[in-house]
Amino acid sequence: MSFLLLPHLKVQSANALSCGFIVNASPVMAITQFVHNLVVRHLQCEVLGVAIRHHHGEHQALEDVAYDALPHQRRSALLINEQDYVGKGSQGPTLSAQPTASCNLELSLLIEFEGLADQESLEPFLRKGRLAGGQITSYREPIFTDDLDHALQQLGKSGFWLIERPELIDEKDPLGSMFTALEHSAIPEKQAKELRQKSPPLANKPLHEISNTWVVPTVLGYQALTDFVEREGVRLKEQLDGTLENSLHAYAEPLIGIIQYVSAREWGDDLPFWQQHWLDSQTFVVQCHATTTD
Repeated sequence: MSFLLLPHLKVQSANALSCGFIVNASPVMAITQFVHNLVVRHLQCEVLGVAIRHHHGEHQALEDVAYDALPHQRRSALLINEQDYVGKGSQGPTLSAQPTASCNLELSLLIEFEGLADQESLEPFLRKGRLAGGQITSYREPIFTDDLDHALQQLGKSGFWLIERPELIDEKDPLGSMFTALEHSAIPEKQAKELRQKSPPLANKPLHEISNTWVVPTVLGYQALTDFVEREGVRLKEQLDGTLENSLHAYAEPLIGIIQYVSAREWGDDLPFWQQHWLDSQTFVVQCHATTTD
């Protein structure tokens, strides 16, 4: 097994609208797809997982007359012709206003892969690549290594690991338990440490599971609602040589999970690697699995 460290990727105007009702700066699904594209199609290796370190994030807002700022932006378009406006004799469809939300991010990605990487293809990919729809404006020197400890030493302790908290969702009441987890009042780190010292059942429990700070919902998969078939008007698959080919398409709905930002300084020896896979022929998910560094 080998590792690729992409330190301090700065991404401008990444998509922050995870789905129709969630705005966040945690594009886990997009990151795993970015890594899959890089490693499988360009480095020509097999992806084993990616650990995500968050350094910085800022949402882009829209100034509004009635409010100081809005977390989303209104986007719409009209054909440049007087006959295209609604109510003025429109002869064709007018593009409706679509809500969008974007953010600027700084992330480090620790990728575990297997195979002999085509390292020369990395720089061209990063120069023109996009992560969650955002442009990669800068990054520090990428590092290929077989030594995980060396990669972690170069990464340092700044930032927050993104981990999954599936135990916060009750299968009998997934929506209600998710809101309960998000509404639950987090406690400061100092108070969490005191609570763990005073309560024997919490003695071996990780600090972040006691404090429950920085818990957010995000999209962690998709469930197909229809069969996969070829359809007209859908996005074509681009090959490495630039040619396009048809791909199977299905309508799907997002699967929402709960993740947490955990300080790298407080995190243990295990690394939170995210992996993507099919649960069945209709369900595609990304899940976090802890991997020991020993």
